[in-house]
Amino acid sequence: MKEFIEKYLITLWGLTQEMAPWLLFGFFFAGILRAFFSQKLIQKQVGKPGLKSILKAVFLGIPLPLCSCGVIPAGISFYQNGASKSATNAFLISTPQTGVDSIFATYALMGWPFAILRPFIALITGVFGGLFSLKFDPETKKETKNLVSNPKEESLSWGEKWKIVFRYGFLEMVEDIAKWLLIGLCLASLIELLIPSDFFTQYLGNIWLELLVVLAISVPMYVCATGSIPIALTLLLKGISPGAAIVFLMAGPATNVATISVIQNVLGKKALYSYLFSIIFGGIFFGVLINLFVPKEFFINALPITTKNTSEHHHKDFLNLFFGLILVALIIRALIPKSKTQNKVAMEKNTLTLYVEGMTCNHCKNNVENGLQKLENIQSAEVDLDQKLVTIKGSASMDQIKSTIQNLGYTPKD
Repeated sequence: MKEFIEKYLITLWGLTQEMAPWLLFGFFFAGILRAFFSQKLIQKQVGKPGLKSILKAVFLGIPLPLCSCGVIPAGISFYQNGASKSATNAFLISTPQTGVDSIFATYALMGWPFAILRPFIALITGVFGGLFSLKFDPETKKETKNLVSNPKEESLSWGEKWKIVFRYGFLEMVEDIAKWLLIGLCLASLIELLIPSDFFTQYLGNIWLELLVVLAISVPMYVCATGSIPIALTLLLKGISPGAAIVFLMAGPATNVATISVIQNVLGKKALYSYLFSIIFGGIFFGVLINLFVPKEFFINALPITTKNTSEHHHKDFLNLFFGLILVALIIRALIPKSKTQNKVAMEKNTLTLYVEGMTCNHCKNNVENGLQKLENIQSAEVDLDQKLVTIKGSASMDQIKSTIQNLGYTPKD
């Protein structure tokens, strides 16, 4: 048992070092996107039904580091603020599949072929899903509502924006994906030690059946685009086909039960069918295409880790060690529960606290706070993610507050 634990920790630490430099760079770039490209600017680009809006939504969504839970409020915000249903669907399909952080991490762990394929597949499936939604679920003109943006951010100085870069990139962003990134690393390390190297070729033995099995597992589960990388890599090294690995990298981050439920409630059943069909058809199509026309050796030879035992390739230099330690420190900080004293608010006059379901990340927090602060007579709104509470100071009616929260895609409870 002691020997197993030692091997497990060595494997886990090695995978962490492989990802750390690229992941940290991705966090930095994510902060730049957050600080210098306002949500209001993005939302204005996807308003009219048609190919142009779909393409804009996809190209805007691909680099955004939003997981399948974080993309829910973003997509709903697009739709509620005037985005077409087809562009919203395209955004919801393409965005969680990849992001700047996961692209760099994919290159670090799986090599350039997978790093190029991920955003390319996200682009194609997003556009296909948007066009399919446009034909299958025609839209009627709807009223454009106020954009959910923070007016204070539009007048920030460069110094204040750079503070947002580091706060969002290395604090808020890490808090959003830390748990799922750690789960992905831990699960990948466990797979590495427990699954025989010939498991898939010996016991499954059919690369076409692999596609369907992986797809069936991936669609309902939750895993972020970055957290899916070490799992896909380990499965590839254990004998799974490159096409099946692509299916997991695509469908795992793009869908989960929560996303499916919200899309049906907000966009309707037809939009949900378009969303699921695009992801399922796209996964099978690209999986089959890759398995038929691209030799497995092409992907294996491009791997930075080139043998089936990744633990033999973890003799890292000082920089990888340094970046690995930084990443671990950021993850630990993100996972430490916040002190409850930080979230205590004096119950003053015109202050109320509301329990809200569906808030899961800092994007949700910002979306709810900014949305409520747009209301007249609201002085402040503060979200406590740990307790799922929103503390509101002001004199707006409860019906107004609940309606605003519901329009953002969350569920207020009495």
